[in-house]
Amino acid sequence: MSSYATWPSAWAHMQAVKQFRMALDATPPAYRRLRLNAQRNIGLAMVRSGRYREAAEAFVVVMQEGPDHQTAYNLVLCAAALGDAALMRSSFTQLLQVWWGEAGPAGFGAPVHACACTRW
Repeated sequence: MSSYATWPSAWAHMQAVKQFRMALDATPPAYRRLRLNAQRNIGLAMVRSGRYREAAEAFVVVMQEGPDHQTAYNLVLCAAALGDAALMRSSFTQLLQVWWGEAGPAGFGAPVHACACTRW
C-alpha cells in the first residue's frame, strides 16, 4: 500500500484548515477554550501540510490568548523548522514560563534563567 493512500494529502489538511476556520468564525467569543482549540488545530493542520510559517502564526495567537505547554512546544518546533533563532528563543522562554510559571519550578526557589546565570 502506498503512503499516499495511508496519509492525508496536503490538500486534505488545507480542507481541514478551512473547516476549522469556519468553526472559529461561528464560535462566539464567550467560548474561549473552544476558540483556542480550533486555532491550535489550525496550527497543527498547517504543520502537517508543511506550512510552518502559518502554523507558527496560529500558535502565537493561542500563546497570546491562553498559553499552554503543548502549544508552546509546537511553536518551538515550528521555529526550529523555519530556522528562526529569535522565534525559537522567545517561544522556548514562553514554554518555560508556561510549564513552571513566573516563579520557577516548585521547590527550587529561583527561576531557571537565574540558576543558569549564577551557577556557571
